[in-house]
Amino acid sequence: WTVSAWIKPNSFGRNMVFFKNALQIYTNNNPSSSLNAHSLIIRLYKEEGGYETLSTPDSSLSLNDWQHLAVSYSYNEKLMGIYINGKRQL
Repeated sequence: WTVSAWIKPNSFGRNMVFFKNALQIYTNNNPSSSLNAHSLIIRLYKEEGGYETLSTPDSSLSLNDWQHLAVSYSYNEKLMGIYINGKRQL
């Protein structure tokens, strides 16, 4: 599957971009050991339980600018691709 959208973040923090059952996409301001600052966070809940959280690189998002976002996932291969403005982030 693929989720695609145009986004224009006006602040960082836990601002939800997409929320649907097993998939959450939101902006992040606070870096942690596994998450980057000024990035996009993708949380995918797994069928077998638990979830996987991925973060795009530091400063991969810009404020107050339109950016095209695409998140794709191959169920068979268990691979996710995250693209901002056509550039692969993960």
